[in-house]
Amino acid sequence: MLSAITQSAIGQVSTNFLFRYRTPIINDTTRCDLSPLFLWWAAQLEAQAVASSNQNPASANVFTTNTVRPMEPWLHITGQIVQDDTQGWIVVGTVESAPGKGRFIKALVVHPPRKEMARFARQTTLLNNPLPPPDYSAQEADIKVQDKRAFVANTIGDEDLENYYAMAAAEARRELEARKKRDQAIAAERTGFLESLGDFPRDWQTYQVDIFAFNTRRQLNGLPVFDAGLSFSN
Repeated sequence: MLSAITQSAIGQVSTNFLFRYRTPIINDTTRCDLSPLFLWWAAQLEAQAVASSNQNPASANVFTTNTVRPMEPWLHITGQIVQDDTQGWIVVGTVESAPGKGRFIKALVVHPPRKEMARFARQTTLLNNPLPPPDYSAQEADIKVQDKRAFVANTIGDEDLENYYAMAAAEARRELEARKKRDQAIAAERTGFLESLGDFPRDWQTYQVDIFAFNTRRQLNGLPVFDAGLSFSN
């Protein structure tokens, strides 16, 4: 059971949006490797899924309660940004020590992923303004006209005229194919750019806080302070 969950967790770590920013820097100097926490958390999610499907709830419960949680000061924070200033994000939401084990909180998150929020906004704008579908009807109609003229020229035995229209149709086909390839290249480039912006949850309509952050056990203006850590990509 443990082996299967671990293998599944490794897969989730590499693909799930939750498990990004694996090596953040806290206190501006200390780099942390969150891999052990990510594996543990993913295994908890997997075990809960097994339990909820009634495949083997007893084994799932044993695993989730008997495994030691690594990196205890790092907590999962989800919620809404109610204020964004130079100090960080003031977030209202939930802080979890384990999946499903959390409490409501209003907190200050320092070193938040502002670049990620900007990437989400850019991606949303592009998705809400898709490229118009290509219209090749004019070129296709022109090809049909040239083909028809070539056919008529053939029926009357005018070989030179037939060749002229056949060449015009062939050139129109080449231009159409070239245009289709250009359009396909543009679409592929756009898709690649969209993917590079981030694999955000599909149900997000607005940007949500969904990060692991370090509990500094400090307060600022009455708010507990969590450090999301610096990252080259956040």
